[in-house]
Amino acid sequence: PTVCSGEQHEHGEGATLRQAHKQARAAAWKEFRESAASCFSFVETIGLSYLWKTLRHAFRRSASADGRQTRPLLAPSLSLEQKVQLAAGIFTGLTLDRTCARLVFLCGHGSTTTNNPYASGLDCGACGGFPGDVNARIAAALLNDATVRDALAGQGITIPADAFFIAGLHNTTTDEVELFDIDAVPAGHRSLVDALRAALQETGRRNAAWRARLLDAPAAADPVTAVRARSADWSQVRPEWGLAGNAGLLIAPRHWSRDAALEGKVFLHEYDPVIDPDGARLESILAGPLVVASWINLQYFASAVDNRHFGSGHKAIHNVVGALGVALGNENDLRPGLPLQSVSDGTRLIHEPCRLHVMIAAAPEVIERLLERLPAVRELVENEWLHLFSLGVDGTRFDRRERSGRWLPAPSFAAGATHNRPTTQAGR
Repeated sequence: PTVCSGEQHEHGEGATLRQAHKQARAAAWKEFRESAASCFSFVETIGLSYLWKTLRHAFRRSASADGRQTRPLLAPSLSLEQKVQLAAGIFTGLTLDRTCARLVFLCGHGSTTTNNPYASGLDCGACGGFPGDVNARIAAALLNDATVRDALAGQGITIPADAFFIAGLHNTTTDEVELFDIDAVPAGHRSLVDALRAALQETGRRNAAWRARLLDAPAAADPVTAVRARSADWSQVRPEWGLAGNAGLLIAPRHWSRDAALEGKVFLHEYDPVIDPDGARLESILAGPLVVASWINLQYFASAVDNRHFGSGHKAIHNVVGALGVALGNENDLRPGLPLQSVSDGTRLIHEPCRLHVMIAAAPEVIERLLERLPAVRELVENEWLHLFSLGVDGTRFDRRERSGRWLPAPSFAAGATHNRPTTQAGR
C-alpha cells in the first residue's frame, strides 16, 4: 500500500482559509440535505440531478477525498501550562520517559468507505467515531514544540534533543498509512522516515492479505487491490470487519504477547507495573482505554446476541432518516446498534458474543485499590459486563475478580475450559 508523504499539502493562511470556507459550505449543504424537515422534499425535488453522480459511482469506483490536507491547530486560548500538562500526560503515558527513540511515530486510525451510513463505526471509538489523525498531529506538534520541551525539562521530564515525533493515520479499510507534515522532518531524520515508510508498506501488504481472506476476497486477486476495491464500492455492505471478534483487553508489557497470534481479537495496551508502583498510570488506563474497549465490546455483543432488538438489521433495506439514524424498510422506528453485516457473513456470526476479558499485569490489591477510586469501572466488573483478571507483575498469576470483591484463581481457564474462557487466538 502507498504511504502518502503529505508533502503536497497546501500551506499558508490563504489556502487554509479557502479550505475552511469550502468545508463550511459543504457542511451547510449536507445539513440541509439530511435534516428531518427537508430530507424527503430534497429527494423529491432535485433527486434526479444526482443521476450523473449515480452513474459515475456505478461505473467508476473511487473514494472521495477526506479533507485531511489542512493542519489542525491548538486552540489559541490554550496556555503554555495547559500545553505542558497535555504533553507530559502523553509522554509519560506512553512510557517514553523510560526510553525514547530518535523517531517516534504517533498513529491514529480511521477508514474510507462509500455510501455507508455506519462509516463512523469503522473510525476511532476513543475519538467519538471520528478518525484519529487530528489527535496524532496535535500530540506530535506538542511534543516537537521547543517551548513545551523546555518547560517539561523544568518538571524533570526530558525529551531527548534529537527525538522527533511524526504523526500518521492508518486507513483500516485500505491498509494505507498516511504520514503528515513530512516537510517538518529534520534532514537527519529523513532516512528513518524512509525506513518507516518501507516497514509500513510491507506491514500493510501483509495485513491486507490476512483481511482479504477474512472478507472472502477471490483467491486470485491481489489482496491490496481487493481491499481497496471494497473501500470504493458503494454497493459493498462489508467494506471491512471493523472490530468484529473483539474479546479481550491485555494491559501488560508488549513483549508478553509479541509472538502470540491474537488474530485481531485482543486490544493491546502497553503497561509496565515495575515503573508504576503507585498505580497512577494504570488508573488512567482503567479510566480511559478500558472504558472505551468495554463500550465497543458491548456494542458488538448486543448487536450479535439479538440483532433484531439491539442491532439495526439488514443494510440493504436501510432508510437513512436525516442525520438521526436509520429505519428498516417501511418500519417507523429508528434502529439502534450495528447492522447484521457488521457481525455476520450471512451464514454465521463473525463476532462471537463474548463479554470483554480484561487481563492486567498488576497485583490484585493494586487493581482493587484503583476500583475503589473508579466506581464506574467497578460497576462494570460487579455487574459482570466485563471479566477482570490479574496476571500479577510477572505474569505468573491468573486470578479472577468475583462480583463479591474476592480474587480467586481461575483453574478452569488453565485447564482449557471453553465456558467464558478468554481466547488467546484472538482484533485490533
